[in-house]
Amino acid sequence: NLNSMVAFAMALFVVAASNIVGVLQESLPLVTLVLIVILSFMLLMGSFMGSGEFSFATYPYTQYFLIFVRFNNN
Repeated sequence: NLNSMVAFAMALFVVAASNIVGVLQESLPLVTLVLIVILSFMLLMGSFMGSGEFSFATYPYTQYFLIFVRFNNN
């Protein structure tokens, strides 16, 4: 149901303005790449973490990495 609502909203944007299609075609691959990088980083951190509970407070460099990923995607 959520997928149909998102598809309907995107269709309304496309009908309203034709240049939105170009923006979506340009931005979606970058967003996907950033999400894959963040997911890979979290999997890597989880493999080194072991069986304990994960917290960003104990690993301050993870915050720097996530900030770098956020502001590097221009």
